[in-house]
Amino acid sequence: MSPLLRMLGLAIIGIGSVPCVSPVHAQTFTLHSPALSAGERLSQKYLGQGGPRKCNGQNVSPPLQWTNAPPGTRSFLIMLTDTDGWGEPNGAGFIHWIAYGIPAARTSLAEGEANSSSRTLMLGKNTLGSATYFGPCPQTAGDQPHEYVFSITALSLEPQALRPGLNFSELWELVSPHELNDASLSVRYAGEFLEKKPPYYARLISDPTYQAAERELSALRKLNPSGVDEKSEHGKRIAFLLQLQSTREKQIADQFNRENPGKQPR
Repeated sequence: MSPLLRMLGLAIIGIGSVPCVSPVHAQTFTLHSPALSAGERLSQKYLGQGGPRKCNGQNVSPPLQWTNAPPGTRSFLIMLTDTDGWGEPNGAGFIHWIAYGIPAARTSLAEGEANSSSRTLMLGKNTLGSATYFGPCPQTAGDQPHEYVFSITALSLEPQALRPGLNFSELWELVSPHELNDASLSVRYAGEFLEKKPPYYARLISDPTYQAAERELSALRKLNPSGVDEKSEHGKRIAFLLQLQSTREKQIADQFNRENPGKQPR
């Protein structure tokens, strides 16, 4: 199995790093971050801002450091993937961040450095279609904690071999023959929405429209355990249902605010 596909299929409890050792490379290729510590909650600045869920983070990319890249490395690809999310075909989850064209001489990215393209870094399009970093942000009120995987792939491609703005499918087709090794670290995050439910939460989860959409979403996900193509009929239906839930949540929140002007949801 390709290192990139194996990486996207990880199921790791809590936060941790997954180093990889190539048979021809004795040292361990490792990815870590001084900002992501075991057992600690993600800082708000690394969370998503805006988007369909109106997330309240700051969209600052965290600092990342890596060691022991395999021989023959000419560039790196870095991604942030919600492996429990939906949006990409072939079960690739929800892609929050794609950065590539990073020269082999580099061993780190500073905090916030990957929020825009530069001489030594290109950004690809995330699942929302934006060439930027979009931090963790669970999609719906009923979501359990999601698995977010920061990953790095060593490539035999020159840093300028690819054009900027590629989405995951385009990138995968181009880089898969050039993968040398990969490493990752992960964190589970549910967000404030679950840790501190908004005052309209009980009304939301008992709403017939919201419940019906959630039941249909659950059925579609069981039919497609490895994910769906967003352009397929099931993919389009899932996108419609998620938008329906988001719209219904806003309607319920607005109604709650009118009835209870002193109690604002987050």
